[in-house]
Amino acid sequence: MSSPNPVPKKPTLFSILGRGILSVFSFLGKTLVFLLGSVKYQWPWWITPGIPKLARLVGRSARSWVDLGKGAWWTRGLKAVTLTIALAALGFGVFTLVQDRSSWTNFEVTAPTPTPLVKDATYSVLRVKFSSSAARVDLADKTVGEGIVLEPAMKGSWKWQGDDELIFSPSEDWTCDTGYRVTLAPSLFADGLKLP
Repeated sequence: MSSPNPVPKKPTLFSILGRGILSVFSFLGKTLVFLLGSVKYQWPWWITPGIPKLARLVGRSARSWVDLGKGAWWTRGLKAVTLTIALAALGFGVFTLVQDRSSWTNFEVTAPTPTPLVKDATYSVLRVKFSSSAARVDLADKTVGEGIVLEPAMKGSWKWQGDDELIFSPSEDWTCDTGYRVTLAPSLFADGLKLP
């Protein structure tokens, strides 16, 4: 008489969750290897041989989390609490990053257009437009004498138009096929302003 086949255990929620997390990390690892190639790490000579063994032990312990639903009740509870704390910390970090970026003030630079080849043509201005109020209160609608560096240097003047747009009006023509760099000092802006 043959013995009945053992009934396979149904996977628990913890087991499914653990396998899912390991699958995500495995996919990310394989994607990085595909894009960047593999890297082999060589421990420095001054690290004791026990450190690599500890790293392998940690790796085996992480893989054992696949079977989150196995073991004594207190080990299952400890794993569940640890996983909950880790997921909460991850969620809080993502939420903080998103919240922090949502309070930033963005800006857009409008490059000057070519000067028309006519007599007494005016030179095109350079505009830096901010998504919200950016200027210090005492600088709004005023000419800025310091705190702005234009490279390569050009003669002209900077002025706040309102409190959300900086305009550079050159007194000479822009040089063709030249890249310009503008550096703005923090002293130009309102306190607490965050720029990307």
